[in-house]
Amino acid sequence: MSSSTVPVSITVTIWETGLFSAVVASFIIESYKLLSPDPGTSQSESVFLLRQLSQQLAGFANGTYVQPQSYTPSPPSLPSASIICVNILWLLSLLLSTTSAVFATLMLQWARIFIELPQTLGVPKDRARVRSVLYFGMKKYRIKLSGPVGTTPTLLLALHISVFLFFIGLVVFFYTIYKTVAVVFLISVGFLGLAYFGFTIHPCLDHSSPFGTPVSIPWWHLWHTFLFQVARCLHFIVWQLHICFVRLNLGDVTTRRQVVVTQLLQTIEDFVPERINRLKHSFRGTVVE
Repeated sequence: MSSSTVPVSITVTIWETGLFSAVVASFIIESYKLLSPDPGTSQSESVFLLRQLSQQLAGFANGTYVQPQSYTPSPPSLPSASIICVNILWLLSLLLSTTSAVFATLMLQWARIFIELPQTLGVPKDRARVRSVLYFGMKKYRIKLSGPVGTTPTLLLALHISVFLFFIGLVVFFYTIYKTVAVVFLISVGFLGLAYFGFTIHPCLDHSSPFGTPVSIPWWHLWHTFLFQVARCLHFIVWQLHICFVRLNLGDVTTRRQVVVTQLLQTIEDFVPERINRLKHSFRGTVVE
């Protein structure tokens, strides 16, 4: 990746997060009003007073006196749990998207400093010294050679999470209005989630896969950690069986059961170092190997 493309990629992330934040904010403007107390209380009071006034006017016309009644206001109705849930989901979505935009802006500033600071010097020797200082700073704070772009997947992950929070909030919101629309939209979001999950786990199944999401690398570590722990548990169990069936028989492998246990133990012992090696080299290192 050339140095000129680093700010461009971060700028695209800023535009994406800004556009999505504007969409979420437009929905929050309408949903937060539902959190306020029901305005029907003041309206019912006005209706009660108008009805009492009309009764008194009708009584005066008939020569009778209508005793005025005192108005007892009803307690304001609280918002439903679904409305509260919708606002929480959309506010969290807005928080994640705007936070992504802020950090993308900071990363753009860091990238510009790394690229433009050495260019301000006219002597090539001075530019080389400044670039070496910046390089050792990157090594010190464990930033990859790709510069601030190395943390861009984290921002994309936050943006993707905010998108799904927004979709879940839409499902709950429409469920309170019209269930059929909510069910259709929920099915659509479900298919989208399945496709996203498939793209996420595909690199774990095939290292040459061109697919992937910002969740693929964390999922890769969780998956191989899970396989490693399962293999350790199976190794302990099979090892105990091996002690019972083979070791107590002076190591002679004669029966079919002993052959199966021995082969299974050998398979697990070959499997465990492979998981350790993949966790040691991480996803990119494993692909390179």
